[in-house]
Amino acid sequence: MFIPRISCLALTAWVSMVLAVSGYAAGKVKTGEITGVDIDRVFSMNQSGRLLLVDCRPAFYYLKGHINGAINLPLKKYDKLIRDRQKHLNDAVAARKIIVLYCQNVKCPDAYAVAKKLVKLGYSVSIYKGGWEEWNRAGL
Repeated sequence: MFIPRISCLALTAWVSMVLAVSGYAAGKVKTGEITGVDIDRVFSMNQSGRLLLVDCRPAFYYLKGHINGAINLPLKKYDKLIRDRQKHLNDAVAARKIIVLYCQNVKCPDAYAVAKKLVKLGYSVSIYKGGWEEWNRAGL
């Protein structure tokens, strides 16, 4: 029987993410919290209209392709665009939707950087780390 080796740090991060996403389902996420979400959850929530997707990549990449329904809030244009995008964010909060940010892939730090800025404004957000590459690769 093959048992994969996993570091304590990786295991702790995985458990934290699972618990955080579970908290979202149960409505236990605190204001200003950043959590993680996987592709299956993003797909099902997007299909049911229960989330607002925020693509944190530069506009050029967003225009080349993005997850259906996503708005664009690139990190480098954050200060210029945030006031316009707050209407979408506030509408999502009022409708009890989950705000999910994503970037190009797991190596892209932009979604996390935007998430930290949104948390400072009082939003609770989740990050889909697989990003556009995983989504596109899955044919979704």
